[in-house]
Amino acid sequence: MKPPLVEQLRAYLQLAALSAILLQAVVFIAIVVLQVPQAVFTSALFRVGAVLTIAVGMYAMRGLARDAFRDALASRHARLVGWQRRTVALGPECPRRLLVLLHVRLNRHTFDPALPS
Repeated sequence: MKPPLVEQLRAYLQLAALSAILLQAVVFIAIVVLQVPQAVFTSALFRVGAVLTIAVGMYAMRGLARDAFRDALASRHARLVGWQRRTVALGPECPRRLLVLLHVRLNRHTFDPALPS
């Protein structure tokens, strides 16, 4: 596999893992604080709900990353450079830098760590 594809797949796996961690935290709170029986979390309905929750979480985080990227372009914290305009130059003072980097990885852009003048 080509390196940009590997980076894109890793980014999606990280989003899925983050969504699953948040879901596990909610389940833990439900069991410990709300005294929900553990049997509820072994049903087929819960498993389908968990998969949907992870998918929605990934979609929402991808949307946040896209919005951060657009804001960074509009505020000139990021620029598209190169002859194909597939390389992203990102300034170090970008307020939502991590989300912009996530967008770069999800869309197979290449990253240039220094913003050209």
